[in-house]
Amino acid sequence: MAWFPRPALAALASRLRHTAPNQPSALPLLQETVRRHLLRHQEDLLKESGKTPREAAVLIPLCTNERIPSVLFTKRTDLVSTHKGQVSFPGGHVEADESYERCALRETYEELGISPEHITTLGFCETIPAVTGTMVTPVIGLLKPDLTDVPLTLSEDEVETVFTLPIRALLSDALLEMRKYENRGTLPVFHGADHEVWGLTAMILHGFVENCLKERLHDDFRVRSEANAYVSVQGSLDNS
Repeated sequence: MAWFPRPALAALASRLRHTAPNQPSALPLLQETVRRHLLRHQEDLLKESGKTPREAAVLIPLCTNERIPSVLFTKRTDLVSTHKGQVSFPGGHVEADESYERCALRETYEELGISPEHITTLGFCETIPAVTGTMVTPVIGLLKPDLTDVPLTLSEDEVETVFTLPIRALLSDALLEMRKYENRGTLPVFHGADHEVWGLTAMILHGFVENCLKERLHDDFRVRSEANAYVSVQGSLDNS
C-alpha cells in the first residue's frame, strides 16, 4: 500500500472530492492574467490554422518515494514530436469517447508501466490551454504502493527518466523561482533533483501547490517515521 500522513490524506480527499472536469468545481490553477494570455495565444493559433483545439489529459502523480510523500515527474526524450527533453507529467491526447481520467491513466501506463489499479483518482483541475493550442485537463492521482515497490517500465520513445520532488519542499517554496519573461510576465520555475520544471508543467504544479496543497496541508502536513503516523490510501478515503 501507499502511505501518507493521516491528516494530509484526509485533507486532500476533502478538498478534491467534489471537483469535476470542465465544471466550476474544478481546482483552479492559473492567475487570471496568465489565463487570459494563454487564451489569447490559443485564439491566434486557431485563427491561423482554422482547426478546433485538441484535448489532452495529464496525471499529477502523488506518490511516496522511500516513504517520503512526493510528486512524480517524467523527462521526455528527444524522440517525441513536441516538448523534446522537457519535464512533464504523464499524459497525452484524449481519444474518441475517452474520459479525461481514462486518458490520464492510459497514458501513465503507456509511458511508465504503472497499471491503473495502482492509482486512486482524487480529483480534477481546471482545463488550461498549452502553447500548442491543446486544451489540457490535469487529473490528480495517488500512486500505490511506494514508488520503490512499483516496477516501472519506461517507454523508450517517450520517457528518458523519472524523478520526484518532495511535497514538504514544494510547500516551503524551497524549489520555486518566479522568473520574469519579457512577453509573458512572471511565471513559476521549479528546481530539484538536477532538473528544471518550467512551462505548462510548472504552471500546473504551482497552481496545485498554491490552491490545494498549501490550502489544506501547510499547517498540518508532517512526515514522520513512526508506523502509526501513516494510513493506507484506501483506508483514509473510505473513512474521510
